[in-house]
Amino acid sequence: MEDRIRVSMRRAMSNVIRDAVSRPQQNTRNVEWLVLLYEELAQSLKALTPRRTDLHERIDGALDVGLFRQMLTHDAVDVDDVRVIVAFVYDHLATMCAPSQDDEVRRLREAILSHASHGDMVAALLVETHDVLD
Repeated sequence: MEDRIRVSMRRAMSNVIRDAVSRPQQNTRNVEWLVLLYEELAQSLKALTPRRTDLHERIDGALDVGLFRQMLTHDAVDVDDVRVIVAFVYDHLATMCAPSQDDEVRRLREAILSHASHGDMVAALLVETHDVLD
């Protein structure tokens, strides 16, 4: 029962994220919510290496929150942009994880990149990666 609830909640969250990415002009609150999730993702990655300011700068450069906000606000997010973000996040995770987790990191990356639309890809990135980092 608990697993079914967890799966339903993840599916619902993915649907809300996908819809918000696909139609950002309809609700600016959705844009701000997505930006917060994106910023949390960057902060979680930085928390893996709390004393490495060089890595923090690299993460901030690759996961530019201001640029992500502008892309959402102007409906300028496309699949290629999201692929670059996914590649960065999962390349970074691969360097931080134990070798025994390499297959799982690779599997998640491929699963996220297999989505055809940018909305599905962003939803999978935010939901799956937050799960991994939590």
